[in-house]
Amino acid sequence: MGIVTDYLRKTIARQIEEHESHIVLWFDPERHYTAFAQSLSLPGVTVARYEGSFFALRHAIDDLLKGDDPPRLLVYVPLAEEDTHDALSELAATAAILKPGQGSTQRNTRLSVVARRALRPVLGDEKADEVARQVEAGRLSLADLDQLGSVDGGSAVIKTIFGTTDPQDVALAFLDTERHDEKIIARTAIDELAQLFGRAFGVTWPGDLECSGLRIMLARHLLTVEFLASLTGTLPPELATIRLPTDPEVLEACTALVRAWRLRRDLQSSYVTHAKRVEQELRLESISFTLAELRNSETFAITEQALQSVVEQALIGQPAEETLDLAQTRITGFWSERCPAIQARWALTHTAGLLLREAARIERELKVTPADPVVLLRAYAEGEQPWCLLDTYQRNLERRWHTFELSDQPASQTLENLVTRARQRYMEVGDLLACTFTRALARSKGALPGLSRQRDTFVSCVRPALAKGKTAYVLVDALRFEMARELQHGLNNEYQSQLTVAVGAVPTITEIGMASLMPGAEGDAHIVPAGEGKVGLQIGNVLLKDRQSRLNWLRKQVNEPLVIAELEEMLPKPSPALDSKLQQARLIVVTSQEIDELAERDNIRLARKVMDDVLVDLARLVRKLREYGCETIIIAADHGYLFGDELDSSMKIDPPGGKTIDLHRRVWIGRGGADSDAYLRFSLASFGLGDDLDIAVPRGLGAFKVSGGARAYFHGGLAPQELAIPVLTLQPAPTGRLTPPDAIQWSLVPGTKKIATRFFSVQITARSNGLFEFHPPRVRIEVRSKGANIAEPVSATYGLVEGTQEIELRTQTNDPKSVEPNTVTMMISGEAGKTATVHLLDAETGRELAKIEKIDITLLAL
Repeated sequence: MGIVTDYLRKTIARQIEEHESHIVLWFDPERHYTAFAQSLSLPGVTVARYEGSFFALRHAIDDLLKGDDPPRLLVYVPLAEEDTHDALSELAATAAILKPGQGSTQRNTRLSVVARRALRPVLGDEKADEVARQVEAGRLSLADLDQLGSVDGGSAVIKTIFGTTDPQDVALAFLDTERHDEKIIARTAIDELAQLFGRAFGVTWPGDLECSGLRIMLARHLLTVEFLASLTGTLPPELATIRLPTDPEVLEACTALVRAWRLRRDLQSSYVTHAKRVEQELRLESISFTLAELRNSETFAITEQALQSVVEQALIGQPAEETLDLAQTRITGFWSERCPAIQARWALTHTAGLLLREAARIERELKVTPADPVVLLRAYAEGEQPWCLLDTYQRNLERRWHTFELSDQPASQTLENLVTRARQRYMEVGDLLACTFTRALARSKGALPGLSRQRDTFVSCVRPALAKGKTAYVLVDALRFEMARELQHGLNNEYQSQLTVAVGAVPTITEIGMASLMPGAEGDAHIVPAGEGKVGLQIGNVLLKDRQSRLNWLRKQVNEPLVIAELEEMLPKPSPALDSKLQQARLIVVTSQEIDELAERDNIRLARKVMDDVLVDLARLVRKLREYGCETIIIAADHGYLFGDELDSSMKIDPPGGKTIDLHRRVWIGRGGADSDAYLRFSLASFGLGDDLDIAVPRGLGAFKVSGGARAYFHGGLAPQELAIPVLTLQPAPTGRLTPPDAIQWSLVPGTKKIATRFFSVQITARSNGLFEFHPPRVRIEVRSKGANIAEPVSATYGLVEGTQEIELRTQTNDPKSVEPNTVTMMISGEAGKTATVHLLDAETGRELAKIEKIDITLLAL
């Protein structure tokens, strides 16, 4: 009950108690109190109400008055006394009369009088009189008056409409929606509202305002002020004539309101709508801004895109740390969360900048690093900042670039220029690294003392693990060292891991690399001609030249229960027959898809996708192998690779000639032939793999002239990317979540109601209802249509693990039981139907945590 109704209730009760008949007759011709009278209840008092029939009313009260002890009685009549035509004259003769204008102040129920009496102790005489005048003007009802506990020096009418008189809160509510407009109009409050905003935000409005006009002008003023205040330095001439509030407090009020508007997730849609209109009104697309000017501005999408262009241009000139930090920060900014294409572009820009920074670092360090092949290979693969990060950034850049939709981006030329520059620098520094390493290797005559050999993998890693327990041995085609490093990072919360670099068997081609991972390769092994222009690895008297011969050899060398399966057979779930074998096996060997064959057919886009997908599949495979009780999982590769730009004619080399046994883009194997400064020649005996065969490899990133074959994907040579073989050993870490999955409430909210472009965002939030510390699981998102996952994550507010495409969530600092909201941008890359479902999955178990049932897809054909 409010202040006024409480006062009125007490007044009526006192009149009943003090009048000698204990009867009150209340006339309410303006019907201000109808709802109040309907619900009114007083202890020991009978309330009778006129409801259209005086006969019914008199009958009801006559029965009450016949007793010897008449009751305390209130009779409410929503009419003027003269309109009753003396129907209640007998009652009126004995009752206390309450009505508007009654001579006694205590019995005068005119609403303005009641309001003044009730509110004077709370608001004071001046404010109570002001409220009474607004009641007389018909702008406040009894219900409105009951909301007035205090109006904090503001307008009572404004408070009854918005529940507050705080200018910030009123402005946000007014800007966000039109739902208050009807009340504003009914109570003629538009002028008071304009005055409130004018005082608070330093602006003068024209006369004859309507709600829609005031809303548009207020949004324009606030957004313009916040935008201009965020710019550093001298304002552009086009904007210099716009006046800012001179009062620092008013200026702060404007900027604080706009920041709050952006941060309030329930208000962000209205912010975007107004911001898009205002940026067009200011014609910001025609103004050139500098990086310094826009660094701190988040007001408009058009200037966010302008900032992207100037950041891209700056990174082309110099990949400064502060510029990279800015790009990384904007990935989590307001416009990135609202516009997935903006977030994807920032992520691409940041990756290109990282590549440029890494290229510059390696170029500097190569000048001072000893020209020792062991030192160089360790620098490439070991330490906190290994040189192989250059390849990671390049792979991520190409993945993002090949899936990026330039048509969605205005002024995208700077982005194209940045990607072009990053690619150039990768080739330049990659070539320098390859030349430096191969020259050092030539001086050492192929010797790399102190480093593990690929040929020792089975005997030094697999056999000891197998002696201790169930083991898995995963042989991956073209798993570059940096990819294994990224996979290790993606699994580091679930497994104890060790990643070592092994020196690949030479030449670094599949036939030799895969055979070198077999048992016995550590001993008497030689490279010999295998016919049809191929070579193979001969172990003892057995030639291993293809997959079938390698697996036959493996079965003969392993005495433990053995299962050999392909990666595709293991995911998403092995067949019942295979499942039974996997349960019984002591050693599980899994081979991956032959990436070489795909890449060398020049399907570059598909090859890059498969290479990235293999990390996702490997993460799922590792967890699957753990389910089968594998205590140790060893992942190794046959060779690395180079995958950059198509080589121009200056980088194509004539092969040595002579007796050619096998020829690839990156390696010649044979006898005799010519020497050249364009390539280095080694005897296979230098690597302990032959007697009379030589190999020749390009010094840098060049390639031999070979008819057909790949134009951008290469391996077989001696660049660190090709020769450094990853051996990743994983052992499941003790698990046991402190928060059971059922104790977490998950929420998955789409950024838009429909999937209308290739970029689509989803926000993840969660809260734990458990009693203990909350550790959110790693998750992944799938967008499924026509029975298949059609999307992949390309960026996130935080925590996206590039290699496995999983998301590491974190809890909020000030609320450790809630997940920090994370907006993930998905890119539609598969064939889409008319609808899709979105699934949030526990990355470790595959358990579904949340789901969006149906989203319409209105994409044009991809």
